[in-house]
Amino acid sequence: EYPWPENIGSRLRLLMVLRGLTRCGPTDLFSVVNQWREDFGPPDEAIGLARVGRIGIDNRPATGLRLISSLARPWRPLELPWKDGARASQAVARFMTGRYDLIWYFGIRPWVLVGELEVAPTILDFDDLEDQKISARLSIPQPGSSSLVTKVKQIGARGLSKEEIRRWRRLQRRVGQHIS
Repeated sequence: EYPWPENIGSRLRLLMVLRGLTRCGPTDLFSVVNQWREDFGPPDEAIGLARVGRIGIDNRPATGLRLISSLARPWRPLELPWKDGARASQAVARFMTGRYDLIWYFGIRPWVLVGELEVAPTILDFDDLEDQKISARLSIPQPGSSSLVTKVKQIGARGLSKEEIRRWRRLQRRVGQHIS
């Protein structure tokens, strides 16, 4: 996330984290954001960040042939964009200078995208538990349909959602083993 403008909850939350981190020492911010986002405001200089950088990536979930390729990776949730992972990782490597005392990932997506950097102690801030969000959506009763096509689509979507829950849980367990 890139926190400016401060107009949604996740950006406000990130700003609060940044304010706390800058009180502990020099703090850099590198954001991996949606490449189509255009509402970038200037960084708030009062926070005192040493450096700010960002890269835009294609964060759309895979479709078509890329979806089939994603299905072959059972350790990775389908919703995670992976097409631009190498580019994001290279951009972070170019941005980083010197030694870091701490790497704070604002969510699991950037941690996966940049290749799970192991250059300093890491905090992975689980801002969302995707498996829980998907489970909550599945618990909402769906309206009945007499159309066979609609029923087949609903069954397929439900099955894909259950697979996605399994994938998110597998990734979250892996993170727990990796970070601990």
